[in-house]
Amino acid sequence: SRIAVEVKNGVARLSGTVPSQEERLAAAFTARSAVGVKSVEDDLRVSTRPDPRPLAPVRDGEPR
Repeated sequence: SRIAVEVKNGVARLSGTVPSQEERLAAAFTARSAVGVKSVEDDLRVSTRPDPRPLAPVRDGEPR
């Protein structure tokens, strides 16, 4: 994921795309925890593309 952060007058603006809602929440939490940040504008988008990695090993029925 690529997240851009711009801080101006104590407001952190997050933009970019993350793979999950959990990562979006984690990024916002981290930004809020930064020294000098008073508020966060969350402009992050959650990717709708499926993860290209398989969830489990793929078996084709052939002995290995």
